[in-house]
Amino acid sequence: MALFMAEPIQGVGGLNPLPTGFINQAVPHVHKAGGLYLSDEVQTGFGRIGSHFWGCDMLGVKPDLVSVAKQIANGFPVAAVATTREVAESQRTGKVTFSTYGGNPVGMAAAREVLKVLDEENMQENAH
Repeated sequence: MALFMAEPIQGVGGLNPLPTGFINQAVPHVHKAGGLYLSDEVQTGFGRIGSHFWGCDMLGVKPDLVSVAKQIANGFPVAAVATTREVAESQRTGKVTFSTYGGNPVGMAAAREVLKVLDEENMQENAH
């Protein structure tokens, strides 16, 4: 299986939005070929763009997976991948998986507090 991964707004080398309609046109081709679309939200997620909580929402395309890191725990080493139920269920193969930061209760506590602050202090509205 193939994976198409893209940032809604390229963060390296400046803030460069993708060409209008690029993701909207690319994702159907990816799905038709049996692939998945991952939206890399490391820099655009959690309301940083103001108008939307996720950059992929701004584009109007629902990803199969979303990757986040850095800001999820305000710099504490935490990363996460969210996915659809269908993709998650396909991983129930009994094979061993691993995670660099997986199972870290301190990291999860840090991430939970960051999410609370984002909500309680209206950080998305502030970014907008």
